[in-house]
Amino acid sequence: MALGESIVAVGLGARGLPITPSLVLTAVLALLLSAAIWWTYFDRDDRRAEHQFAAATAADRARMALLGFGYAHFVMIAGIILIAAGLEVGIAHPLGHAEAIGLWNLAAGLALYLVGDTLYRRVLRIGPGRLRLAIAALIFLTVPLGLAFGALAQVAACVLLLQPLWIVDRKGGGGPPR
Repeated sequence: MALGESIVAVGLGARGLPITPSLVLTAVLALLLSAAIWWTYFDRDDRRAEHQFAAATAADRARMALLGFGYAHFVMIAGIILIAAGLEVGIAHPLGHAEAIGLWNLAAGLALYLVGDTLYRRVLRIGPGRLRLAIAALIFLTVPLGLAFGALAQVAACVLLLQPLWIVDRKGGGGPPR
């Protein structure tokens, strides 16, 4: 869903614009951001969640289903929608003056997604979320960067801020054994 929404948002935002190196770079970084978001969930968390869900009692499974696969996913989906809205507005202004609403949507959406992902991980007991919450807070620092230099700078900063999640998860610091 994250990749699909972002591809559509990038296409809609770039519609009618001349193809420039900064537009292409912003589009590529937007897709890298979507891939990084996808990675935070589908790299190992889905398998960890399945394992925890299967090992839980019936009452715990019901709680996990409602809170983890219900409410936490609603938060993540809301974040993805805001990210897509931010990318659609931001892609039109890769350099220079970007609309503040797009920059704020991107930051708020990414932070909301990470909070939802943390709730999901906590409910299903598949790993700590402190790093995700720290990155969610730091994401808001990308807004002034975007206001000063354009969406390209903000999107690049967001991609960089997500990299520690990939590194920690690759080293196996994401939760219970697989």
